[in-house]
Amino acid sequence: MKTITNHLVTVLFLSALMVSGNAAAALFGGDDGSVLWKSGNNLYIKYAKQDSDNFGSNDHPVELDPQNIVTVLEELRFQAKKSGLFSSGKEERVFSVTQARRLAEYLAIGLKEAEPNQDIIFTLQKEVSQLLILTDHVFVSGRAFYKDGRLNIIIGDYNRFKNQEYERVYDSSGQLGGAYNFNHGRRSSSANNVPGAVVNMAGIQNKVVNNNPRQDWFVLDIDQAASAIAQQKGERGKEEGGMSREMRLEAARMQKEQRELKLEMARMREQMKNSGGDNGGKSPEERLETLEKLYEQEMISKEEYETKREQILSDI
Repeated sequence: MKTITNHLVTVLFLSALMVSGNAAAALFGGDDGSVLWKSGNNLYIKYAKQDSDNFGSNDHPVELDPQNIVTVLEELRFQAKKSGLFSSGKEERVFSVTQARRLAEYLAIGLKEAEPNQDIIFTLQKEVSQLLILTDHVFVSGRAFYKDGRLNIIIGDYNRFKNQEYERVYDSSGQLGGAYNFNHGRRSSSANNVPGAVVNMAGIQNKVVNNNPRQDWFVLDIDQAASAIAQQKGERGKEEGGMSREMRLEAARMQKEQRELKLEMARMREQMKNSGGDNGGKSPEERLETLEKLYEQEMISKEEYETKREQILSDI
């Protein structure tokens, strides 16, 4: 009995070591498949074996500023091609703010301990609108690695919708979601899932392979891009601040003019009822100008405009 008890203790001890070892790997690097972050069956950020060595080994480990990564990923955009009802042709974010922040946090942790032959793969989720009313959840999957002084991100699945029928079969509870097989992107071939070229700016561009830009492959000089974005935001803030002051002044001026026109309209209507009366000391030219403004802003009808215009002209 004592031998069996000792054996059970040994098994439990080894199991505890395995659990603690996996936890440590998640924080300090580890074997391929070691998880940095996970939520349910389908959302994760983890280590994976480098998919191809055609471009050489990665420059890992590397330490990057997490805040700079956030700044760049939040502003990473592509120029969507206009197609049908669902693409406006405008710039669109690659990652939502929540996705960008989560990915940045764990990339900074993972790359600090990654091996040269390791990538970090991820699948994240975000909400998208359909028909301007309904919302749905979609997946964005890819891989990241550091090479030649740049953070590289390759997108495999972009805005992949959930398969509701599949999930009903494999997860009847609806709590975890059926486990999907995701495309995490490849160095060797493009997934053609990103619907537009990246919006170029200092430190941000698409990878060029055989003289062809890969829309699914982003090459990011994190420090340079973060600096350019901060400068751009500062200049934009000054412009918006200047515009807002001008707009406030213009709005106040227009409100004052509207009040004056309303008073003038009331006075003119009262005068028309009385068939004459006080002109407020205004010249015919000033009265005609006020009348034009009232009519242009649709504060009086065409009939009222014509009647009053004839009355003013008759006073000349």
